Amino acid sequence: MRISNAPRLIGHEDPFHLHKILGVSSLGHFGYRIFQCVQRPDHTLGFVSGDPWLLVWIAVHAALSGTSLVFAIPANRIRKLPMIWPEFRLHSILFAYRSLAAMLCFWADAYYATRLFSYGRGALVFATLLGADAVTAYYRRQEKLKPGETTMRSMPFPEGTSAAVIKSVNFYYSVSQVLATMNILFTTNANRPFAVLFPIQLAAFLMTLVRKSVLSAGEWHVAYGAALGVNYVYAGLVAGEGTIPMAQYWSLASAFVFSRFVLNVNKYWLWMWMVGIFWSRIRAI
Repeated sequence: MRISNAPRLIGHEDPFHLHKILGVSSLGHFGYRIFQCVQRPDHTLGFVSGDPWLLVWIAVHAALSGTSLVFAIPANRIRKLPMIWPEFRLHSILFAYRSLAAMLCFWADAYYATRLFSYGRGALVFATLLGADAVTAYYRRQEKLKPGETTMRSMPFPEGTSAAVIKSVNFYYSVSQVLATMNILFTTNANRPFAVLFPIQLAAFLMTLVRKSVLSAGEWHVAYGAALGVNYVYAGLVAGEGTIPMAQYWSLASAFVFSRFVLNVNKYWLWMWMVGIFWSRIRAI
């Protein structure tokens, strides 16, 4: 890490520093929620569905992702370093908004004393998948992507990284993406969608640090991997926020991972299965 390069983060594309203010506010909010997890007896993040402050923080994080569009970024993927490129930026916004929309569903259910909005989380999962695939298809048509290249599994690693390490890390990223989507579905409050949001928004910031020569490629992977790991730690600390028992959750996750990454079953069929379980479970609650 080269802290001496941090002044490079101040550029002319954000003259009123709106994105920076939103970024600092969001990082501070993530830190506050982690503090809440540590100091609260139940180790939850402390969100209260129906609380107006939940709407405020949803708006702040949504604006952070949205205002990233004002920045000029390389038109093509930089294949030697993990930096932001157009496809990644749109994916980041889509998946960030998925978490925020799920949090909004919980707020609306509590505010209007209904469960109607939570049913929308199933549609939200498919809308995000379709949106991300549409973005990738667009950039493939523009010949900005190589055949078989994907957003995360093609992320650059430091020169000399062994094929075994790359394969293991990419598997960790893939499994984490599956669990993140399952957490959007099988949760009872806004805490887990927010925990899922943390590595999504942090990844983009870390890429900016790489672009400004503050972080190296290896440091990006370590920091991003640790941010994903926060969700595993949180799941271990708080086991009572799911709509299904933990044993069933991990059984479903294992079946999904095996079907997707070993048997190569189409992801849409698998998520139709998961959403079907989600809808049947939410009706039973």
